[in-house]
Amino acid sequence: MTGPSTLTPGTPYTWTCVSLGGYPEQTMSIRVENSVFTNEATFKSEYDDSSKAFRVTGTLVWSPDTSYNGQTLYCDVTHPETLGPNNPQTASLSLTVQSTPQTPVLTGPASVLSSTSNTWTCVSSGGYPEQAMSIRVGNSVFRNEVTFDTVYDENFKTYRVTGTLVWSPTTTYNGETLYCDVSHPETLGQAPQTVSLSLTVQATPKTPVLTGPASVLSGTSNTWTCVSSGGYPEQTMSIRVGNSVFRNEVTLSTVYDESSKTYRVTGTLVWSPTTTYNGETLYCDVLHPETLGQAPQTVTLPLTVNTTPQPPTLTGPTTVSQSSRTRVAYITPETWICISLGGFPEQTMSIRLENSAFTNEVTTKSEYDEITKTYKVTGTLVWSPDTSNNGQTLYCDVTHPETLGPNNPQTVSLQLTVQATPQTPVLTGPASVLSGTSNTWTCVSSGGYPEQTMSIRVGNSVFRNEVTLNTAYDESSKTYRVIGTLVWSPTTTYNGETLYCDVLHPETLGQAPQTVSLALTVQTIPQPPTLTGPTTVISGTPETWICISMGGNPEQKISMRIGNTILLNELTTSSKYDENSKTYKVTGTLVWSPTTNNNGQIVNCDVAHETLGNNPQTVSLPLTVKTTPETPILTGPTTMLSGTSNTWTCLSLGGNPKQTMSMRIGTTILNSKVTVSSEYDEQSKLNRVTGTLVWSPESKHNGETLSCDVFHPDTLGQSPQTVSLTLTVKSTPRKPTLTGPTKITSGVPRSWTCTSHGAFPEQSMNIRIGNSVFSNEVTVNSVYDDNSKTYALTGTLLWTPTTSSNGEVLYCDVFHPETLGINNPQTASLSLTIKDPLAIIAPETFYDPFTEDAVTLDCVITSGTPTDIKWYRNSERIFVSVDPRLSGGNTDNPALTISDIEMEDGGSYVCEATNEFSTVDTNTISLSPVEKPATENYIITKILDGYNKLVRPTDSAVNVTHFLIPREVIHFVSISL
Repeated sequence: MTGPSTLTPGTPYTWTCVSLGGYPEQTMSIRVENSVFTNEATFKSEYDDSSKAFRVTGTLVWSPDTSYNGQTLYCDVTHPETLGPNNPQTASLSLTVQSTPQTPVLTGPASVLSSTSNTWTCVSSGGYPEQAMSIRVGNSVFRNEVTFDTVYDENFKTYRVTGTLVWSPTTTYNGETLYCDVSHPETLGQAPQTVSLSLTVQATPKTPVLTGPASVLSGTSNTWTCVSSGGYPEQTMSIRVGNSVFRNEVTLSTVYDESSKTYRVTGTLVWSPTTTYNGETLYCDVLHPETLGQAPQTVTLPLTVNTTPQPPTLTGPTTVSQSSRTRVAYITPETWICISLGGFPEQTMSIRLENSAFTNEVTTKSEYDEITKTYKVTGTLVWSPDTSNNGQTLYCDVTHPETLGPNNPQTVSLQLTVQATPQTPVLTGPASVLSGTSNTWTCVSSGGYPEQTMSIRVGNSVFRNEVTLNTAYDESSKTYRVIGTLVWSPTTTYNGETLYCDVLHPETLGQAPQTVSLALTVQTIPQPPTLTGPTTVISGTPETWICISMGGNPEQKISMRIGNTILLNELTTSSKYDENSKTYKVTGTLVWSPTTNNNGQIVNCDVAHETLGNNPQTVSLPLTVKTTPETPILTGPTTMLSGTSNTWTCLSLGGNPKQTMSMRIGTTILNSKVTVSSEYDEQSKLNRVTGTLVWSPESKHNGETLSCDVFHPDTLGQSPQTVSLTLTVKSTPRKPTLTGPTKITSGVPRSWTCTSHGAFPEQSMNIRIGNSVFSNEVTVNSVYDDNSKTYALTGTLLWTPTTSSNGEVLYCDVFHPETLGINNPQTASLSLTIKDPLAIIAPETFYDPFTEDAVTLDCVITSGTPTDIKWYRNSERIFVSVDPRLSGGNTDNPALTISDIEMEDGGSYVCEATNEFSTVDTNTISLSPVEKPATENYIITKILDGYNKLVRPTDSAVNVTHFLIPREVIHFVSISL
């Protein structure tokens, strides 16, 4: 056997096996281990004439795979003639199947974070013999960082090599390539299989650095710088204040560092902040989603923006009023306000008169404006100047050393002029008046200079003719006193209005007069109240009454009562003020459930008012209280016996006016059987109605409803109160009837029927003979009659009696414990007479006697005792006593004997036997007479005998028979029978 022993999988190879010198012809097969080739092997046989032997050549063309690695190829030559049957010649060849590894697979991250540990895996499968592997970056082969694992696959007979690289690349490897080399010189020579992965080594930027001034002057330009280093790929940067990102104010520059392979980004902000940014924070955000995700690196710088205050403003009177009195306690204080806006940090303030600074008279308030981020300082001077201050100057000084320097305040001033203000006027007169009555009011104003003017008004309406004014000059105080007198009759339209006295003094008061006032109350007597609501009500039912009182002022009060009993909780009141009439409308709503105790009482509405004293206005309504009867109570039996008298009582309590009552069964009124009585209770003012029904229900009322209807149209309308009882009417069954035969032939099936009618509830039934109750022989059928509402039972007995029951009694028992008791059935009976069956036979059914002979037709009684025997010929009765030729045919001798048979006697005969239980017949008996043969003697004797009997009878006296001499010669011919 020749051919290659080292193979490459999937490549076709050829092996040849040659066997020489066999005779007869040998056979050949080629196999690998125990698997014989069929289609892959071809065999050729040649006969060598010189050696007289065969040459057999086998050629195998086959592409082995790695599963055959290490197996053996065999060539078997069998020649049983010389080698025996199971002893082939065998040649073999061991196979080595080399396998080129599959292209390796390199997996792992292509983009990694600098200095973080990552894992890459290279897998090479399908090599034989074992392949070798290395992993490198660029030309630098890894040593300690790589582990290799080799597994041999028994199925495919190949090796799987796995290389695992655990490595922490730095940015210096950014852009390099990671290689996995697999060497297999047996199949690849010196050229390894190589797979690669380009690496991107990302680097997280260092924390950025933000530099620049933290405290600036509002409106001045400043520069801030933010630097971010060490990022790859390039990081992005933004600068913002709060959440507002700068655009045009920021310039960004980026530099790539070849040595570290990272970027440096520098942001420069040139910006003039205003006070609105005071206290805000300046942020530098560096975004690097490759390493930081969506969370930026952020550095901050809090900002303080200083601001020079605006020039202050000083406001307040320049001409002030002094009281006409000289005591300081009576000096009228004035107020001056100095305001300084826009300073940061907070400015300070002082107020002075000439060179004297105020202390206790000044209060200073500071407010921080979140919008402008500056302070507003307000100084308030409350001071009462006197005439000694006339012509002096009031100053407000604002200091802000941060922006103005230490001794350079902002200053604003006012020059003062002091005048005399009238004293507050005094208005006297009544505050509460009755509509339409005349009243007087006086207003006095003192201490004014120059002279003050006065007017009196109500609301905005100034009085003219109703007011007189009187003016007096006081030489001592050098002031004026003005007195105004008002005489006036107000109406309710002025209720709640205010009476004013206005004193004008433009020199000290400007256009704002001194005003004193007096609130007016113009009282008005309410109109008579109205009371609406039901006068007839149902007891226990909530009803509503409304009492309305109009036109009162001040507000009137409403109360409601029943008799003298005040209804507090049941009454709600509401008040509405009429702006036109200046009066009140008061509504009292009484929601109350009267009882029968209030029947005939009066509902009162009382209206109290300051103008009425202790005499309220009162309006009333009479009350009639109707009461719904209580739910009636119906008592009496619900289960009774049909046709028996029973009593039911229906009781209705609590109605007013009196209720009516009726009783009915279903829809049928039972008025003729009902007695109704009523009683009136003076204490409760209610009626008690009792209905008594005495009645004998019938079975047709079973299951119906007995109802008691109570009518009370005053409270129930047309719908009565109804209470009911469902009746169960029991009915005793009528006496049962038992029908069927009483005289019976033993062994013959017979039927008996027992019927029971008119029971409720359903009765039960059994049939017995003596004390033995039938079971399977009896069927019972029950039918419910909807008309009578009772049950009908029919029991049917199918039974074959024997003589052992002769003389016994057949009973039908009907049970109805509801009406008959437990052991008291209704019973019907029949006395039975049972005899053996009557049977007869005709031992012979064919007779053919000679005429003139006698024959007996036999009839045999085989069972029973007949009371009568009858014979029939051709279905017609034979009367034995009529024909002397007939005998027998009776109970003593049932057989029928016929003498002197004639041809006419032939026919079909039947013997019939009868007793009190049955009638039986024999089979048909055929009688077929035959003519008797004629002999000489017979003929002569016959002729002569006939003659002698007719013509010459025997002389009885001498006992001599006279014979005729025949006149004819009769010739007889011999006949052979």
